[in-house]
Amino acid sequence: MLAAAIILAREIIVSGLGEFMSQMQMIIPVTKYAKWKTGMQIAAVSCLLCSAMFPDIASLKNAGTVLLWCAFVMTIFTGVRFLRFGIVKISYEKTVTPPIFGADVSEHADKLRREG
Repeated sequence: MLAAAIILAREIIVSGLGEFMSQMQMIIPVTKYAKWKTGMQIAAVSCLLCSAMFPDIASLKNAGTVLLWCAFVMTIFTGVRFLRFGIVKISYEKTVTPPIFGADVSEHADKLRREG
C-alpha cells in the first residue's frame, strides 16, 4: 500500500510540474527510465489483478509484488531526476528573460533596458 501511495503522489507532483513547465514553454524529454517505470507499473497491476482472478496461481501475486516494488524504486529514481531537471531548468529560465504571455515584446524589452 505504501508503494502505491508514493507512486501516486509522484505521478501527481510530476504532472503538476510538467503542466507548469509547459505553460512556460519548456519541454522535458521522456527518458527510457520513465518508460521502464511505466512498463513495470502496468505489469505489476496486471499480475496483481490476475492473481485476484486466479488465486490458485501464487506466482502471479509474487510476481506482481516484486514488480510493484521495482516500479516503486524506479518511481523514486525518475521522480528525483525529473524534479532536479525541472528545478534547474526553471532556475535557468528565471535568470534569462522569462516567456512573455500576452504582452508586447518590444515594450517588455524597452522596460528591461530602462531597468538594467
